[in-house]
Amino acid sequence: MKSTKGLAALFFAVALLAAPASAADYPDHPVEFIVPWSPGGGSDTLMRLIAGNIKPYLGVDMPIINMPGVGGTVGLREASRRAADSYTISQVHEGLLTATETSITDLAWDDFEPIALMTASPPPQYLVVHPSKNYSNLE
Repeated sequence: MKSTKGLAALFFAVALLAAPASAADYPDHPVEFIVPWSPGGGSDTLMRLIAGNIKPYLGVDMPIINMPGVGGTVGLREASRRAADSYTISQVHEGLLTATETSITDLAWDDFEPIALMTASPPPQYLVVHPSKNYSNLE
């Protein structure tokens, strides 16, 4: 529990650095957190831990809004359309790279401003195929 509160405090401190110039009045209403995946997964769980512990630091609630679909691009599209007023935060991971490169979306990393690194996957992720397929690489 202690590390969760520390993580929330760190998240808030970094988020404040990205806040508008009138940071003294920020926030005066809830900060919405768009999670572009379904409830119950790892990304959703992490964001709920943060949102559930950030009110003492932020002073307002941080409701989680799950907007799954098309590899996370439905929620990210909504986040990109919101005003850049620090009242909407979202989460991006490597899935956006794949969605951009395969033309699923025209959104890209540059459409968002990073404010905090939340996780780094310690084990690498692999592309896999059925063992009966005779592939040894992507060439």
